[in-house]
Amino acid sequence: MGKGKENFDINWQCGLDRGCLHAGFPNNMTRIDTVTVIAPGLLGASLAFASRERGMVGRVKVWARRAEVLEACRTRPWCDSVHADLGEAVADADMVWICAPVGRIAALAEQAAPFLKPGAIVSDVGSTKAELHGAIDRIRMPEESVYVGSHPMAGSEKSGFEYADARLFEGRPCFVTEGDAPNRKATEAVEDFWTGLGMRVTRTTPQLHDRMVAWLSHVPHLTAVGLSRTLAAAMPEEWMQYAGPGLRDTTRVASGSVEMWRDILDQNRIEIGSALSQVITTLQGFERALKAGESDALVEHLTRAKAFRDALGQFVGPSTPPVDSA
Repeated sequence: MGKGKENFDINWQCGLDRGCLHAGFPNNMTRIDTVTVIAPGLLGASLAFASRERGMVGRVKVWARRAEVLEACRTRPWCDSVHADLGEAVADADMVWICAPVGRIAALAEQAAPFLKPGAIVSDVGSTKAELHGAIDRIRMPEESVYVGSHPMAGSEKSGFEYADARLFEGRPCFVTEGDAPNRKATEAVEDFWTGLGMRVTRTTPQLHDRMVAWLSHVPHLTAVGLSRTLAAAMPEEWMQYAGPGLRDTTRVASGSVEMWRDILDQNRIEIGSALSQVITTLQGFERALKAGESDALVEHLTRAKAFRDALGQFVGPSTPPVDSA
C-alpha cells in the first residue's frame, strides 16, 4: 500500500483546494430567489427541504417525469410549484439542481440549457464527475450561465422524495468540482449553498474526485455487493435467520439503488477497476496465508485492518443507521 498511498497523497496535494474548506453557515451568503430541483429523489427533495427551512431560498420549483411525483410534491411544504414542462421549470431559476441518476444528468442539462436565464448556475448531486464535466462542457449555455459540479457524500439506502430529511447533509463532506473554464463566482455560490446546509465542502478536480470516491464509496459498495452475491449463491437461505448485526452492517450498502449504481459503475469504471484490483490482491494474499496456516501473516492483516478502521472512526463517527453515501 505504501507506493499507492504516496501517489494518492501527491494527487491530493495537487488537486484539492483545502483552503476553500467551509464550516458553518456563511454569514455573507446571498439569499437565492428561485431554485429549481430536477428529479426530486431523496437528495433533491432533502436539498429543497433543508434550504427552505434555513431561509436560504425564496422559492422552490420542481420538475419530474411522472405526474404522480409532481402531484405528491405539490403538497410538500418545501415545494412552491411543480412543472411538467422542463423549460418552464428552469426559465427564471437562479440555481438549477439536477438530482437524477448520473447517467441522465448531462441529457437533462442539455434539454434545460436553451431555457436558462443569463447567469443561472446549474449543478447536480452525481457521484461521478470527469465524464459528466466532459459532456456538460460541450453544451451551449446562455450568456454567463455555468455548470459547477457537486457531490454531497450523504444519503440513505431509501430513495424517493417521501424520505426527504432537512438534516440529511449536516456534518457530511461535499465535493465541488469545476470544468475547463471555471467561474469563480459561481463556484463559490455553490460552495456557500452546501455550507449553508451544514456540509464540509472541498473543491477539487473532476478527475481526482472520481479517484477518491472510487476508494471511499464505489469499491466499498462493490465489496458489499460481492459478499451479498456470494452468500446468496453459496449459503442456504435458512441460515439467514441466524445472522447478526456484523453481517447486516457489512452488507447494508448493497441495498442501494440498482439504477443509480449501474450508472456510477459505468462512468467511473477505470478508477473503480484499478482500486478493485488492489482489493482483490489483498484478499488473495489473505487466502494464501489462511490456506498455508500462516498465523503471523493473518494477524498482520487483522492488525492493519483494525488500525485503519479505528482511525476511520474519528472522521465518520460511530456506526449509524444505514447510509449510502455514493
